[in-house]
Amino acid sequence: MSSIIDKLISLGDRGDVAEMIKEAEKYELESGGIPQDLAGSFAVVLITGYLIQGDFPNARFTYKRLPATIQGSNKSIQCLGEVTKALLRRSSRPALAALKAWAAPESLMGLTKQLTLTIHTLTLRRLSLSYSDISVAEVAKELCVTEAEAVAMARGVLGWEPVGDRFKTYNAPLVKKPYGIPCIAQLSQRALFLETSGPQPTGDK
Repeated sequence: MSSIIDKLISLGDRGDVAEMIKEAEKYELESGGIPQDLAGSFAVVLITGYLIQGDFPNARFTYKRLPATIQGSNKSIQCLGEVTKALLRRSSRPALAALKAWAAPESLMGLTKQLTLTIHTLTLRRLSLSYSDISVAEVAKELCVTEAEAVAMARGVLGWEPVGDRFKTYNAPLVKKPYGIPCIAQLSQRALFLETSGPQPTGDK
């Protein structure tokens, strides 16, 4: 794999997706475009980075300016095209289904995990703005996870606690309404931290 691709993936795996995108854009500008021999792998990393940051228009633009031969033959690019299309329509389930079906290379597992967390975070935020009372089962369905996982995600991202088998979101703690790419990235990074840090000691003996 090219050294520039390795460098970009390394930045992304450290959670510095904004810097990864900055380096990719700088490289493309200085190279006069994406080198043809790197077009597929470079675009996969760049599109994934844009999606993680919630920058769906740039993800779509990067996809659309790829040669038709790459769009039609590169399975990773095809998957990311479907994910981008779904997210632009605010349709979480098709996006998550496309990601699940994507046989991503091992080197991209860190980025795909962050992308999944971003979609989960956006979905929870959308639900919080749309419902004052919603079942745990419906939240799990929207997130494409088990009910136990849905409860953990809703608790970690939004501070929701279930009442029986439902979330009474009008009783949930007030969460500031986020807008724009930085807020999406901040929420998804919080979700990533909560998922990777695991339960913390309570001090009980």
